Amino acid sequence: MRFKSVSTVEVAFGADDALPPPAGIEAPAGGQGPLGLLYGPYLDLREARYGALHARGVDLAFRNVERGVPPFHWHQQVHPPAFRPLLARHLNAPPVAAVSPRDALAHGGDGRTGRLLEWLDHVRDLSVPRRVALAKLLVKLGFDRYALELFGEPGPVGRLGDDGAADLAYILAAARSNLATGYAIGPPGTSVTYWPGDLERLAREAPPGSRARMSAAMLLCVLFGKIAKDADAVARYAAVARAAHDRLDTGGGPFHRDLLRSQLLRAVSFEPMLRGDRDAVTAQLDEAEELARGLCAGDPDQELLRAENLATLMETRTREAQWRGDLDLAEARVRESVALNELDPMRHIVLGEVLKQRGDWPGAAAAFERSARLGPSTSPVAWFMAGYARERLGDPEHAVTCYLSCLALDPGAVSATLRLRELLPRTGLPGLAEPCLDHLRSALRGRAPAGATGPRRLWDAAPRAGERAAR
Repeated sequence: MRFKSVSTVEVAFGADDALPPPAGIEAPAGGQGPLGLLYGPYLDLREARYGALHARGVDLAFRNVERGVPPFHWHQQVHPPAFRPLLARHLNAPPVAAVSPRDALAHGGDGRTGRLLEWLDHVRDLSVPRRVALAKLLVKLGFDRYALELFGEPGPVGRLGDDGAADLAYILAAARSNLATGYAIGPPGTSVTYWPGDLERLAREAPPGSRARMSAAMLLCVLFGKIAKDADAVARYAAVARAAHDRLDTGGGPFHRDLLRSQLLRAVSFEPMLRGDRDAVTAQLDEAEELARGLCAGDPDQELLRAENLATLMETRTREAQWRGDLDLAEARVRESVALNELDPMRHIVLGEVLKQRGDWPGAAAAFERSARLGPSTSPVAWFMAGYARERLGDPEHAVTCYLSCLALDPGAVSATLRLRELLPRTGLPGLAEPCLDHLRSALRGRAPAGATGPRRLWDAAPRAGERAAR
């Protein structure tokens, strides 16, 4: 078989060759290859023809702005702050990482980028529902900081009585949380700079039967459950979320009602998990799964929401099975999650974790490498875990390749550098160890050392969430 490259030769497609691309598909700017097509919506807002569910969600978010209709459901997968910088490194396209859509997005043939820029230029003239949809589109694209700067701080307390104002305040509060909670959370006066006071305010003051109140309470359940490990706070906000769901107008149809309840049950399951009540966790997630599987989508947008919810829920149920020690069930669930969203790198990294836990090192290595190739958000850690798995398989040469790939994407990857310092002399390249260390020193130069924060939980001296709300 001969190697062909359209970069160097003309390729004539014949009967025995691959078919040319369908008409209407433009090559990504800069020639970023297949990943440029998978992540095309993040480059120029094109309608996704393939890719992970989150990429297809960009099109839905854009159309919501066009229609001037705020999204009834917030997308469940949120990109970390490093998403756009990592995407730029993957595609060798630095402008993609720019903090402003004015600089980061290319102008495609469908004119969508131009329309987005017009909305940004006239944002004060947009209706409140369209501003809500625009804020969500910006966050969906990874422009959290830009959205916060564009829309500013939430308005006076009284304004939260309006659903539209509360929705916009929630999107901005969720963006602020996404940017700030990579490490730990703590109240004002501690060494941690973020406390979800804006979300607490929404859970108290947004209209009782609103999406904003329910969504803020659900996100607080996740923050206090996953990061703070505070079961009492989760219980308080679970009650708020349930009450808001019971009063929420879902339009009379079962789809929105059942999808929201499925999402709610997943968020509030942190309370019984933190209390060690395994049967209660399983009962809640069983109901969430039953609702998710029973959803009948009436159009492609609803089918996207249905698939996204089920794929995310099965990842949660994978964690539940791991927690219960049932690795057979964990693997079955994560493989279903992968099948539902096979081009999402997160699904493959979770599969790799389960296979690693089972001692299936060849399978784990392959899953981590798939995640790393699909990138970008998981790529540094996925390449590192792939290197670790290759070491366990007795393949240091392959491990070195994985660790170097990790460093290429994340110059500050200390763990990968330390593994290279040990492995390079054993693989015939001892002279490369010192450049790797110098590379790390250069990447870390000028950065303040991270302070010791202890476990990722609230400080013992911090007031509980309910106590803060009562003051």
